[in-house]
Amino acid sequence: MIALAAHWMVGSIYSAGVGWAVIPAAGWRPFLLLASLPAWVAAAGTAFLLPESPRHLLVKGKQQAAMQVSEGRGRRPVGQQ
Repeated sequence: MIALAAHWMVGSIYSAGVGWAVIPAAGWRPFLLLASLPAWVAAAGTAFLLPESPRHLLVKGKQQAAMQVSEGRGRRPVGQQ
């Protein structure tokens, strides 16, 4: 819980600092671009680094990939009791 609160505080400080530095010099549009960069980086990281769910892989007929993802998460492989 403390880590979540710390991330909120870091984001608030980042946003205020970027706003203070950018808005007087360049206006609100460049500020909006710079303020949204952390969200874009997080979204790109999630899209490329997060594996598909085992259920999605099973629906697509990729049993071997589903087992690999399940094993990588430390769970019992799909289809085994």
